[in-house]
Formats: sequence, structure tokens, C-alpha cells
Amino acid sequence: MKPVAEQRWRLAAPLLILGMYPACSSAESLGGGIHMEPIEGAIKLEAEARDETFFGALSGNPKVKTKETIFREAIELQLDGDVYHSRLFAYRAFLDLGFEQRDLRQNQLGEPLKTNLTNSFFDLRGEIFAESAYSGDVYAFRNQIQTRQSFFASTDAIIAEYGANVRAREWVVPSWLHYDHYTYDGRLGDTRQELRDRLRLQGSKLEGEFLFDYRLEYNFIDGNTATSPYDDYQAYSSIGWNFGPDLQHLVRATGFYRQQTGDFANESADVSGTLDLALSENLDWKNNILFNRTIYEDTLSIPGKKTLWDSYLEHRLFDSLTSMVGLEGYDQYFGEGQILRNGVKAGLDYVKKTSFGQLNIGWHPEVYIQSESGNPDRLNPVADESHRFTIGIPIFLDNLRAEATSIRITDVTGLVLYVAPSDYVVLQSGLTTEIVISVGSRIQPGDTILVSYRYAVGSDRKFRTVDSPLSVTFGFGEFMKVGFFWLISRQNLLEGREDGTLDDVDELGLNFGLNQGGYGLNFDFLDRESRITPFRRFRLDARASFLPDPDVNADLDAGIYRILNKDTDTWEWGLSAGGVGKWRITNRLTFRLSALFKRIDRSTDLGRGWYADGRLSYDLGKTTFELQLIGSQERWQFQNDNDIYRVYFKVRREF
Repeated sequence: MKPVAEQRWRLAAPLLILGMYPACSSAESLGGGIHMEPIEGAIKLEAEARDETFFGALSGNPKVKTKETIFREAIELQLDGDVYHSRLFAYRAFLDLGFEQRDLRQNQLGEPLKTNLTNSFFDLRGEIFAESAYSGDVYAFRNQIQTRQSFFASTDAIIAEYGANVRAREWVVPSWLHYDHYTYDGRLGDTRQELRDRLRLQGSKLEGEFLFDYRLEYNFIDGNTATSPYDDYQAYSSIGWNFGPDLQHLVRATGFYRQQTGDFANESADVSGTLDLALSENLDWKNNILFNRTIYEDTLSIPGKKTLWDSYLEHRLFDSLTSMVGLEGYDQYFGEGQILRNGVKAGLDYVKKTSFGQLNIGWHPEVYIQSESGNPDRLNPVADESHRFTIGIPIFLDNLRAEATSIRITDVTGLVLYVAPSDYVVLQSGLTTEIVISVGSRIQPGDTILVSYRYAVGSDRKFRTVDSPLSVTFGFGEFMKVGFFWLISRQNLLEGREDGTLDDVDELGLNFGLNQGGYGLNFDFLDRESRITPFRRFRLDARASFLPDPDVNADLDAGIYRILNKDTDTWEWGLSAGGVGKWRITNRLTFRLSALFKRIDRSTDLGRGWYADGRLSYDLGKTTFELQLIGSQERWQFQNDNDIYRVYFKVRREF
């Protein structure tokens, strides 16, 4: 048996040599009406080196050092064509086959730990009847993952997935059918076992004055993690009818049903409706209503019902001034408790266009009374509360008095379970709960996370809330924009006990932007005075684009921000600067460079880092060579340090 590395090179070398030869003709006819477009093929050789130092790892060790080198090679093939006629049988296929070799050295408690791992994967996709009214595609994916990290002793798993899609564009209701099967087979160090099957059918049709949408979905999940075995049925549907031109009179109904069986027998159903009527040329009447029924069959066994509704009139007083007045209501029942809220809302919107700009003024006051009754010590579950991670903006849970030990965070797919403290840290100050993303976390800026938890509702009370938000924006064409925001919110206890959850808020915000051609400057400031969550933040961003000649262009960005949490005297400020440049050296040779520098100072830590990505590509007609070098580094005073360097080499060939 040849060594693994030698076997891989014996496979790659002939293909690498093949990529050097001239290309075949642009299109080939194989006889019998079989037509094939040029085949595109690529060989990718990748190398990665990583040097990391972790402090305060989950194992309790004060410091863990990791050095890892990774080598990958992959082959890509893509072909297109048709048989007899493109509408009769048009096909498209993609194959990605690769191997990965990992060599890891880890120093833990002074004893070196060596690991040598071999991974493999393939990704195969094909499409038939690509250009016809009825088409479909199939795919298969398998990845063997063997890693060793500081936060997890080891991970050895095999991920496999396959599925198919069928599309009917000219059916009675144009529809799409999708099926996929997913398995996660954890091995040494990762005992998770999970199986998922999903079947989805959906369609939509708009014909004349009639609108119809539907979606049916079935999920079966079987695993030994927190999800545990359950079936998941979902159904969506909506129907609409337009009584007049331009959707001026519209009735729409939407339904949703979901059921889970197994370890968790949860059930949820929604029915909603919309009615929009144009009573006159300048007067519109709009209505919305939602009914929800939910049953949580976990350790709490809480059934719930919820009703939301609003009804309001919009009156266009002048071409530039619109008024609004309406009523709204909210009624929620959960187990032994109930929340009842009724209120009135109003608004004025002024939009005035001038020869040199546009003025927007909006004032939307709202007054409502909320009554809470039931067991104040009962915990209520929240499933998949969505938050987006943005640097410089804190992540606070929507509900007060959250139970920290019940918090569970996943990605938007629900497949990735994040863990504390390597991915996030829970901070509780008074009645509020904040999620802080850890340095080195798998959660990256821009990612959306789903948070599930339990919280206690302050019940047996009645209070009044008065909100008065005012916003003013003025724009001088595309050149300058100035915005102002002012909010006054007051909550007063009318009956019952005071538990500290009622708040008084004063917010003052300012936004200023300058944009001229390839240059821009934006400033944002917000000051929030609050009994519960007072903070102050500002952010300044600048950008510039340069095009000295047709072969050279560059984009530069820089930003600075600061956040002060007034109640805890904790603060953070950050600085970032980066850019992207492209230089076409010759008609065949192109160089691209992107780089980023950042520095973050917190009241508890200090960090800095950089990232650079350089790419050099050489085009020989139907053969393309690409060399890519990536490097990054982070240094922290009390947290994790890491150095990561990667080298990628790819040869792409069109046959």
C-alpha cells in the first residue's frame, strides 16, 4: 500500500500535466443528437498553517498552544450539454472530489499531543431538462471530518447529504418539490448522532385578480443531542383577491401549522388576514389580524394562545402630509398567565421635495395599557429568538429576567450548536441579559443566531406606556444626508407590584452622511438614558475609491466606534481600516489584494489583529492558474491568540 500522500500526488500529477495542453474544440457533437459544451476542469492544491494560543480553555488549563498544518487537494469537473434538443434533455453536472491531510501538535499541561488525520470529501451535482418547463437536479455530498481543537478534545465525524429537486414551471400552479437526506455520524470525541429527512412542496401563482401561495413541509429528525427524536410537520398557505387596480382593494388570508412529535410534542398554528380598502382618493382603511395557538409539551407543559390586531385610517391631507390614527390590541394566554394590551396610535408624516433635496418628518406617538395576571414565578419558554451579530452593537435578549442556565444558541439552520465560553458569554446586569461574542468564536460579524431560553414574567400588575418617537431627515440630493431621532418613553405602574421591569427611556440620535462620487463619510450617534439599559455609542466610517487608470482600482475603508454601558461602567472602543485593490498587470496577469487591520479596547481586555488576502491569476485562454495567500493574526492581553496562514494553488482548464 502506497503512503497516503504519495497516492494523492499520483492522482494529481497526470491531471496537472493535462491542464498544460491546449484546449479541445469549443463544442463537441458525439453523434445521435448528443451535444456537449466544453468541459471545465480544475485542480486545487491548498496548504494551511495555524498557530494558536488559548487561554482559559474549557478543560481548565491556563494555556493551550496549538500548531497545525493542513494540505488539501481537490479536482473539479463541470460539463453542460443536451440530447437532441435543449428542451428535450439538457444536462449539467458538477463534481468536486478532494482529500485533506492534517498534522497537529498540541501542548497541554506540558505534554505534547500529536495527531495525524486524513479527511476526504466529494460533492456531486447534476441537472436534467435544464431549459424545459419541467426540470430537476440531484446532488450528493460526503465529508469525513477529523479535527482536534483546544476547546474539544477531538472530533471525528462523517457528514453525508443527498437530495433532489423537481420544478414544474408550466403546471396549473407553478411548483417546486425538494427532498434531502442528511446524516451526522459522530465518532471519537464527538458522540452526536443525527439523521434528518425533509420533504418540501411549494408553489405560487398570480393570475388576473387572484393570488395563491402554498408550502407544505415535512421534517423527520432523529438524534441523541438536545433535539432528540421528533417529527416536524409544517404547512403554509395564503390566498388573496384584488378588487381593484394597483392592489388598492386587497383581501389576503394566510395559514400556518406545525407539529412536532417524539421527545418534544410541540404544536403551533397561525391564521392571519389582511384587508386594505381605498375608501376615497385620499383615505385608506387598513386592517390586520393574527390568531396563534401553541402547545409546549416539555417539562413546563405550557399551552398558549395569542391574538394580535390593528386597524387604522391613513388620510393624505396634502401632497406632502399624511396623517394616521388607529387602534391596536394584543392578547396572550400562556399556562396560568395572561397578558392583555390595548392602545391607540397616531402619526404624522411630512415629505417635501425641493429643487435641492428632500425633507422627511415623522411623528408616531402611541399609548397603551397592559395588564398581566397569573403566576409571577412561572418560567415561559422562548424558541429561536433571532439576533444579528454586528460589531459595536450589544446583543440583549428581548425579554427581561431570563434564566441564564436555559440559554441555548444555534446558527440559523439549527445544525450548529454554539457553546460557552468559547463562542459566547452570558452577562446579566439587573434584569437584563446580554450575549457577548467571545474572541475566536465561530460566530462571525454579520451572522444571525437563534437563542432559546426561559424567562420569568412579572405578573399581577397593570401599567401604562407612552411612546413618542420623532424623526427628521433631510437630504441634499445624493451628496449629503442629515438625520435626527428623538424618543421619549414612559411606563407607569397603575396596579400591582413593582418588580423593577418598568422603564423610562430617553433616546437622542444623530446621523450624518456625505457621499460624493467614490468618497463617503458617515457618522452615527445614540445616547440612551434608561433605568435598565443605559448606554451611549457612536460610530464613524469613511470610504474612498480610486481609479488612476483603467488597469488599477482600489477601495479603502476605515471606521471607529465606541460603546459605554453606563450602569456597569464597562466600555469598548474599536478601530478598523482596510481596503481592496486590483491591478491588471498585463492582459493575462492580474493581482488582487485585500487587507484589514483592527484594534479593540475593552474595559476588561485589549486586542489587535490583521488580515490579508493576495491573489495572483494568469490566464492562458482556456487554462487559468491562480495562486492565493491568506494570513491573519490576533493578539489579546487576556484571551486567545492565533496566527493562521493559508496557501491555495488552483489550475482550471476548459476542455
